[in-house]
Amino acid sequence: MGGTYDMLAAIATSDNPSSTDDISTPWNESVLFVLGHLVPAPLTGTCTTTTSSSIRCIQRDIETPWKAIDTARTAYETAVGQQTSALSAAQNAITKAEDGLAAAQRGYDEAAGSAIAAARSADVAVARARLADAEAQLASAMLPDSPSVQAADAALEEAKSKLATAKDALLDADSTQSSSVAIAQGRLDTAREKLAELEQAGRDELALALARAQATEAKARLDSVRATLAGATVRASFAGVGSAVGVERGQTVTAATNVVEIIDPSALEVEGTVDEIDVLSVTVGAAAVISMDALGSRTLQGTVSEIGGTASNQNGVVSYPIRVRIDVPQGLQLREGLSATANVTVRSERNAILVPVTAIGGSFSRPSVRAIRDGREQTVEVELGISDESWVAVRQGLQDGDQVVLAAAAAAAADARLQRTAGAGQGQIFVPGGASTGPVFVVPDGQGGFRQGGGGN
Repeated sequence: MGGTYDMLAAIATSDNPSSTDDISTPWNESVLFVLGHLVPAPLTGTCTTTTSSSIRCIQRDIETPWKAIDTARTAYETAVGQQTSALSAAQNAITKAEDGLAAAQRGYDEAAGSAIAAARSADVAVARARLADAEAQLASAMLPDSPSVQAADAALEEAKSKLATAKDALLDADSTQSSSVAIAQGRLDTAREKLAELEQAGRDELALALARAQATEAKARLDSVRATLAGATVRASFAGVGSAVGVERGQTVTAATNVVEIIDPSALEVEGTVDEIDVLSVTVGAAAVISMDALGSRTLQGTVSEIGGTASNQNGVVSYPIRVRIDVPQGLQLREGLSATANVTVRSERNAILVPVTAIGGSFSRPSVRAIRDGREQTVEVELGISDESWVAVRQGLQDGDQVVLAAAAAAAADARLQRTAGAGQGQIFVPGGASTGPVFVVPDGQGGFRQGGGGN
């Protein structure tokens, strides 16, 4: 299926898509056209749970509503199955009640038949008793005191007793069967009421399940529409001021269209270059001092925010792009496009003793200087620190106020460099009276330290 999603994404982002639907394909070309060319968000075919929500994913747009529909369908089928089971149980209860009613009716019919037969037997006995009474009356009329008349009277009384007993039995049987029928009828009515309640509950459950399924589907559609709407809104990652708008009303845009440019006036940077000699010494976060023609002698502080990895070569000079973020003081408003120069501190050494580079002699492993001590010129081994093209820091071997001997030409050059250097210490060059060894350089007092730096324009 992933291949199909990727194919749909490829169709949607093709250079010549169709905006009308082709009924011969299982997908809608107009929808793919909207996704690929009208929705301002990156489009992909397949995705995972870690894929950003800002990326429009065809797999997620299709499978999320489909899973909701499948869940609703499963809930609906479960409710139908439960309703079927309830209806079956109610039907069985009705069948049992009807069977009980039929059995009670049969018992009633049998009891009624027995009572009728008993009544008929009693009627025959009464008729016979009456016949015997008539015969007895006849005999009594003929022989009033004969034993046969007395026997007839006794038989008549016995017949009357049997008739009364038979009538009571008939009434008891009718009462018992009527009670059984009433009980059976009550059970049937109860079963029917329960069946009606189950049928109504089943209809309510089914309607509820259907409503829930419809609500789930509607929510999935709403979420999809909200996602589409959110994807149609371009949001900046920071607050700022719009500097340029690249589209017009009604224009068709894609994910690659530059809609608007936004600048942050509180975050300004100097874009410049640093040559290949100094680039390895510059690091992100290094301090910098920025000067601008628009600010005169005023300088600003900043830090290196970015060092480019791609070099440029102009007339054999290799350089790298660099960005220096300016710490803009409150109340100062700068404009984009102003020229600026940034001096980046690549290394620093505090409270250093400075001497001109031309004063260093000796070897690479054992550097030294010529200094005046005890009234005479001596060679003093020194430990050197950082340096630039003019000055070098001496960590050990010299003290504040020591006089260093220079050649005349080197002394003049050192004097010129000293006067050009700002904030690197105080010092002077002079020629002591009667000295034959050449000019002497007085070591500066080291206040303010020494910095080595590079710059970017």
